[in-house]
Amino acid sequence: MEQNIFDEIFTKYIKSLDASAKRGIFLLGVLTQMLLNKQADIRGAKPFMKKLKSLKMSEKDMKALLAELQNKLEGYNAFDKGKRIIAEECSQYFLEAGDGWKMSVDEINYYFAWGMNLCEKVAELVHTK
Repeated sequence: MEQNIFDEIFTKYIKSLDASAKRGIFLLGVLTQMLLNKQADIRGAKPFMKKLKSLKMSEKDMKALLAELQNKLEGYNAFDKGKRIIAEECSQYFLEAGDGWKMSVDEINYYFAWGMNLCEKVAELVHTK
């Protein structure tokens, strides 16, 4: 894996974020929380939560979610440079991971929720909110 802007976080949590799929899922969680924050600011609600299937998403769901997130962020005129960097890195990690992550649904959603919860730390790295 190449050096990137997120190495500070990935190095800190290397024991957990030791694979491309985990890193991609984590960044997808970050991007999702950014969208939810934007929706809460604009609409006072988070309708995109329905797409998260009560955090019981599979590998297939994760891959589909990336395009949906980008589309929604574009719709809110919120797909700025920082979010684009996160989406690009997420895409890169998913491509490196390939298909068949060999992770349970619970494990996939663990890394996703972890990304949601650490959203602000990642936002600081890319200077976006």
